[in-house]
Amino acid sequence: MTQPMGETDIPTLQDAWDPREDVLQGKIRDESLAADAHEVAYGDNVPDVYDDTETFFDLTYPTSGVTGVIEAVAQRVIAHYRGEFPEENGTITLDTSFGGGKTHSQVAAYHLAEHSDEIPDLTRYTQSDETAHEYRALENNKSVLTSVFVGTKYAPKPVKPKQVRQGEHTPEIQTIWGHIAYQLYGVEGYQVVSSGNNLVAPGEQLLSNLFSLSDEAAVIIMDEIAAHLSHATAVSVNDGNLAEQTLNFLMALFNYASNNSDVTVIMSVAADAFEDFATIFERDLSYDDEVMDADVSIPIAKETIQEFQNIEERVANKITPVEDSNVADVLRNRLFKNNIETGLREDIAQRYYDFYDADSSSFPDEASQPEARERIEQTYPFHPTVVDTLTKQIDAVPSFQKARGALKLLAPAVMRLWTDEGQGPLTADRELIRLYDLHPQDERTSKMLKSIFGDIEMDFEPAVKDDIYNTDPNDTPNALYEDKYWINRGQPPLGTRVVTTTIWKSLVKGAGSKGTSRDYIRYASAKPGETIDHYNSAIGNLLGESDESACFYLHGENNQQLKFKTIVTVEKAINQANPRTSRVDNLLDETLYNAALGGSSMTIYENPQAVHEVDDTIETLGQLVVVEPSTLTISEPDDITETVVTKIYERSASSKHGNKKPRTYKNNLIFLVPGIRISRARSKAGRLASVRVVQDNPDDFGLQDAQLDELPTKRDEARGDLENLVKNAYSHVYIPSNPSPDQPHEGLAHYNITVTDSTLINAVIAKLEDSGEVITNNEPAYSPNWLENNLWMAVGDSMTTVELKQQIGKQRSAEILLDPRPLQKTIRRAIRESDSKFAYWNHHHERGYVDPSAFEEIFDERNEAVTFDEAHNLVAAEELEDVGIDSSEEVYESTKTLIESVAVTWQCSDCGDYLDSTREYAEHSCQIEIECGQCPDTFSTQQEYEQHLPCGTNYDCSNCGRTFNTEESLTEHQPCPWPQTVVGKTDSPAVVTEAVDTITAEIEDKVTQIKHNFNSSTHEIKQSLDGLTLKLQGDDAWKKGEWIAKQMPEQDGLQNVAVELEYEARYDDSHVETHFDGTGKMFADTLKHTNKPSGSPDDQYIEILIKADTSLELNRLDILEDIIPGATTIEMSVRTALELTEDEKQEMTP
Repeated sequence: MTQPMGETDIPTLQDAWDPREDVLQGKIRDESLAADAHEVAYGDNVPDVYDDTETFFDLTYPTSGVTGVIEAVAQRVIAHYRGEFPEENGTITLDTSFGGGKTHSQVAAYHLAEHSDEIPDLTRYTQSDETAHEYRALENNKSVLTSVFVGTKYAPKPVKPKQVRQGEHTPEIQTIWGHIAYQLYGVEGYQVVSSGNNLVAPGEQLLSNLFSLSDEAAVIIMDEIAAHLSHATAVSVNDGNLAEQTLNFLMALFNYASNNSDVTVIMSVAADAFEDFATIFERDLSYDDEVMDADVSIPIAKETIQEFQNIEERVANKITPVEDSNVADVLRNRLFKNNIETGLREDIAQRYYDFYDADSSSFPDEASQPEARERIEQTYPFHPTVVDTLTKQIDAVPSFQKARGALKLLAPAVMRLWTDEGQGPLTADRELIRLYDLHPQDERTSKMLKSIFGDIEMDFEPAVKDDIYNTDPNDTPNALYEDKYWINRGQPPLGTRVVTTTIWKSLVKGAGSKGTSRDYIRYASAKPGETIDHYNSAIGNLLGESDESACFYLHGENNQQLKFKTIVTVEKAINQANPRTSRVDNLLDETLYNAALGGSSMTIYENPQAVHEVDDTIETLGQLVVVEPSTLTISEPDDITETVVTKIYERSASSKHGNKKPRTYKNNLIFLVPGIRISRARSKAGRLASVRVVQDNPDDFGLQDAQLDELPTKRDEARGDLENLVKNAYSHVYIPSNPSPDQPHEGLAHYNITVTDSTLINAVIAKLEDSGEVITNNEPAYSPNWLENNLWMAVGDSMTTVELKQQIGKQRSAEILLDPRPLQKTIRRAIRESDSKFAYWNHHHERGYVDPSAFEEIFDERNEAVTFDEAHNLVAAEELEDVGIDSSEEVYESTKTLIESVAVTWQCSDCGDYLDSTREYAEHSCQIEIECGQCPDTFSTQQEYEQHLPCGTNYDCSNCGRTFNTEESLTEHQPCPWPQTVVGKTDSPAVVTEAVDTITAEIEDKVTQIKHNFNSSTHEIKQSLDGLTLKLQGDDAWKKGEWIAKQMPEQDGLQNVAVELEYEARYDDSHVETHFDGTGKMFADTLKHTNKPSGSPDDQYIEILIKADTSLELNRLDILEDIIPGATTIEMSVRTALELTEDEKQEMTP
């Protein structure tokens, strides 16, 4: 028993098989495959493969049919010369299915009769060795006469035969019996059967006289009789026609052969000879000089052929030259010199069977059935799918020519496999010949494909050109794009494997069983060791999941049968759309600035070309300079030298023609530059533009309704892919930095960014924030030392807060300030911390914040008897809450410098007078009498009066609830400023987190101003959310409104709030409006059961007004982050109610 081979022991095709020379040299062409018994017998230029007996039998596989014909003829010849009556029927019919083989069997019989001594090993072609030996014994002194009649070679009219016997008068012959008699016995034979009326068929007696002209055995080979009979119906004979006479002759001949041993008739009848009658009249008759079909009565001809079939069925011994089980043997024998031992066949079959069985769900059921192993062994080196496709599918195509067609396809495939020596991507590391080896890159294969396309009436030539193979170097087929993807990853060319296999499985006339399944593709293509999922990915890419390799004519979406169609796919239409360049550019820009950079609070400069186009300012924090690919695309960080990036970084100007000067605020610049991947983004923008062109002009592309339904999905996919590609293409960020040797340009540092699930601008900020290069709004206060070391550049004793901000913009060693709040917090910390020396003065409010202990030390040194509490416009530094970035707000380097620089005022606690100096304060003496407005008491000091209060009847304000001691005080208080309302809103659409931050900051600023105006401290005012408005626009406005409605009832505080909704969608000639007013829960239920307006509007928006109750505090705006999708851009407006707290309703002086 042969031991199983390991995988490394199994030889490749090239190692195991030895192709024949004519195969390797590409000499197997039509003429060498077109067997013609008539030409072999009587022709002058017959190819050696048929004319030379030894060569012919070397190339002939001894099928059961071939050996059956040789055995029967040999037995009858032996019986004749022994004077015995043979057991074999005298008439043999060659019944063909796939593989034909009829002509081959006829030629084999002809060579046996004429040149048996040249057959190398006759025992190989007989069914018994005894027959071969007995036949050989006759060769020296016995011969066999032969006649070959092919119905398409002889018209039923007088013609001279092609074979002329020397020394004889050559007659013109019109009948089948005349030709046979002349071929066997010359003029003498012709005269025997033509006595009297030569158009009247001879009977058995005349045939007996004919065959008695010689003692030699005769073999008569006939082919294409049906074709001859159909035309013979047009020749009148007595009261009938020549076809009737021919049938009489054939019946007499068959009867004679069945009763005598000296004649053997071999007749071929194609399987469809009696079924496809119309094809008879499409055949050319070699000796036709004039058209005879006009005289043919089709009903009569059809009746005649039917009668011929009845005769053939009654008398013939049928032999099938090539059974299905012999097909692989026939092909293998013709293409290869050698055969392979059984052990190797078994090992290969077992290896593949194990591969299929281990993952049976990935392959057809037939692949893992027990008989599958024997099937692989039987068809080796051909994969079973090759043999099955050629024998059970393509063989039905008229132009395929059965075995001849199979050899014409397989010969160039073998030639290419061995010419490449297994090194090419299509031929490397191979053990089996596959369907994808029958590739149109070979001219012969391409020609045959075109012929088949014509037969099945399906023009697949565009599909081959666009999707499989063409010779145009500027037009790469889609499969090759897919091949490149896999080859670059060390995998086989899966694209070509899939599409080539599929084209062969699509060659079926009509729509019946066209195409194939995915598991069949894997079965026909995959080999042990390969990853099956790669085939699934490749199929998906070819069907459109990959823009680059999506096929134009391959169909099979939604797991349907894979097949090629003459109808273009949506991908073909998209590829042909050819949008304007400007439209592509606009989409690229729109994606960059709206989707990738949209919602940013930074100032964005779009593709500036000159230094004056970027302001030299610190008024707006964070100037993002976006360079577009038309201006600069880089592959290496150093590529920015002498570009618009370095020019803008170095210089500034007030106008186009203004003088250029060094840029002051370099540390406010961030440059964003695209890398070479932007080309992929541009290609995707082109695809998105193409999809829109097809959507806008559907009639121009001939797509069906179902295909048009695919376009919105493809548009959305392209738009999403484009956004991701743009984000990833803009991977180069440059920011100011202290000069160092490793910088791409002096003073510019480079960072690579990678975007995952955020916007491009957020990725830029996150990268710089992680690198410690920017100060964002969520940064805590920096230390006083940081302020002193990085920002303190005072010319005198102080710097305004604006100057401090400006200093950040000038210092490249400092982080880039993106939000003023961290700076404000840092200044406040520097003032408030006990160990800090700084002091603060607000010129607008004429108030300073200083260290009380430093104050006491200063006045102690001056020997001035004042206390800190007596300084009217000085407050302890720790009470500083609000710091603005304004020229009226100033930081002093110490409490002493502040006191020396500003006018400190002193207030008399008794009379309330303000005094401008400590001297005036010390000398001040007041005489006052303070009356109580509610009782007759008077007081000499304010302190006594305040201790007296409250007194008598109180007067409460109905608005703010504060209490007044007198009615006059209440009257003076009116109109009451409380409660108040402040509004914060976004200036443009922004993502929810940024919108909330912006609005919260705006409201805080307004509240701070109110506190200043009314001399209030922080805890005295209560803030409540009075209402907020959300506005969403764009294609998915309604969808996002539905999402918000769904989330609201799940949030504490929003279930029972009042909600109003306005929705409007505008179309070309109409618009749709929707209104709603109710609670949050009702809002969710209503939108859930409201159908979205149909169609694709040109513009739509949805506006949601949430009228919150007072229990929802302002700091609960973070709820919005839970109910609004994170990447959604919205416009937001928030209305906040302000009122005094219950325990702080005290009189406030404006």
